[in-house]
Amino acid sequence: MTRHRPVLCVLALFFVIVWHGSAQAETLRYYVTLDQARVLPMPEAVTKVSLANPAIADVMVLSPQQLLVTAKSVGQTSLLLFHARGMTSYDLIVHTPPISEAVRVNPESEQFHSVLVHRADKVTSQIFGLDTENGWVELGTVRPATEAKK
Repeated sequence: MTRHRPVLCVLALFFVIVWHGSAQAETLRYYVTLDQARVLPMPEAVTKVSLANPAIADVMVLSPQQLLVTAKSVGQTSLLLFHARGMTSYDLIVHTPPISEAVRVNPESEQFHSVLVHRADKVTSQIFGLDTENGWVELGTVRPATEAKK
């Protein structure tokens, strides 16, 4: 048993590193309505912010644990937030307002859903959110970043 202990320790360390790396690799989604701003709270202090496409959104640091995300044009971009434990990755999705102005989407709801639609060589993503009465509301259509206008 003692001669296998180093092998078991190395395997345990390997699985911890792989598990930790896969947990860090998860990309979260953050939705913002076009021409609106939302505060993105962070559980720990951010040390560095990287935004892939500033034509889609802007980010302003309000405090080490709060970012203001302002939607500039419809589309999707990457937002990377670096902190002491590593990095948090977001797909920042800017969508059009609800089709009907009478419908109010609950901005605090984490219940947003996108449906990827393939039509021949065109790909779009239809975005839905829950309204204040927990009904699905179409928020609009977004072209993925690979097809966004330059």
